[in-house]
Amino acid sequence: MTRKIDHEATKHTRTFGENLREERERAGISREALALEAGVDRAAIGMYENDGREPRLRALIELARALELSPAALLRDVR
Repeated sequence: MTRKIDHEATKHTRTFGENLREERERAGISREALALEAGVDRAAIGMYENDGREPRLRALIELARALELSPAALLRDVR
């Protein structure tokens, strides 16, 4: 059975990395500053933003806290 693709829905999807980069830049902080504040490795921030890796739940919560957002804000429109 073939699934129909809803092209309208896929036009508005984002990645976690896109959301993270956008929110970090909006906050005006560097990757290094975000990593320090969230307690994660600086290289991990780059991997998240480049969609090379997704964070574990604890890291997601800490990233959101560091950006003064809810975790849901970092997951908006992510499929």
